[in-house]
Amino acid sequence: MKDSALFWSFGKSAPFLGGIDRNYMYSDLKAYMWLYMLLPTFWAIIAGWYFKILMSITGFILLGKTIYNGEGGKSLQVFIFCGLIYGICPTFPTM
Repeated sequence: MKDSALFWSFGKSAPFLGGIDRNYMYSDLKAYMWLYMLLPTFWAIIAGWYFKILMSITGFILLGKTIYNGEGGKSLQVFIFCGLIYGICPTFPTM
């Protein structure tokens, strides 16, 4: 989409997949698509993967603090580890 200038343009057809309409693709408002606008494809995938790991660790830390009412201590490390494991699980790369 970056090579054919399809970001922020609607109603156009893409030069791949038999000229599929642009409206069937991902929205430009997704944070993951911003990475593809700003970075080359490989670095966008890597940055998205690290962003996913960071978000999952942050979410698990907040979950641990909610469960233990802010007094996590040593058990908060378990939540950080679980967030890391959840973040590095291979899933479809979207945010």
